[in-house]
Amino acid sequence: MLDQADILDADPRTPRVLVLAGRTRGVMAIARQLVARLTELGWAVELASGDPRGLPPPQDYDAIAIALHAAWPRRRTIARYVEWFRDGLDELPVALAVIGAPRHEWLRRKLGWLPSLVMHFERSRVAFDARELADRLVALAPPGRCASRVE
Repeated sequence: MLDQADILDADPRTPRVLVLAGRTRGVMAIARQLVARLTELGWAVELASGDPRGLPPPQDYDAIAIALHAAWPRRRTIARYVEWFRDGLDELPVALAVIGAPRHEWLRRKLGWLPSLVMHFERSRVAFDARELADRLVALAPPGRCASRVE
């Protein structure tokens, strides 16, 4: 789980992304692939798993990626983050990676919110699909957004 010691002290001109992931093995595999690809693309990446208390608000990032399993019984962790920060999430690109059946509708039903981008993963294609999702998320991020953090 991300804590204050894990929060990046990156160059403010470097685009930043939060990868928020459930704790199942498959979901963490997706999260690690997202982190690898986003880092490769020059983004400063923070990976968080578990309780969203203490996480910075979405406004501290240029994009957010959320990874979870469709059958994950503890979706409330992700739901809690969305509930707390919905307004901020609406202001930037958010990608949702779901392993399993396309059941992301609970976000819309429970919270009235859906991310900018949703991708369903098959276990056999995690590495390829994670690269594609990261590339699509970066393409959605407005150029120069991170430059607004520079004084």
